[in-house]
Amino acid sequence: FSSRGIVIPLLGAIPRGLPKIVAPALSLHMLPAILKAATVLAVVGTIDTLLTSLIVDNMMSTFHDPNRELIGQGLGNTLSGLFGGLPGAGNTVPTLVNIKQNSRSPVSGMV
Repeated sequence: FSSRGIVIPLLGAIPRGLPKIVAPALSLHMLPAILKAATVLAVVGTIDTLLTSLIVDNMMSTFHDPNRELIGQGLGNTLSGLFGGLPGAGNTVPTLVNIKQNSRSPVSGMV
């Protein structure tokens, strides 16, 4: 693109390997705000995940274990935070697309 006068900045090298574990920087005065935000995110994530699971169960005539689903989500989000990751929850629309396309591989959720 440089021949047309368009300059695209480079971001740099992509890091290799696994990220390092990072201890969160917390202080006592931040705790109420963090707990409030964490509670809201947990409730919204729980509702979204359970709604997605319910829709999938109805579409596929299956039954999932909601306790297992939420414990896995909580552990995954907690561990993700230690590596600088972001929390995740159910994602209804891509899940429905995967079902309609007859996707069965766990890789289909990443694509």
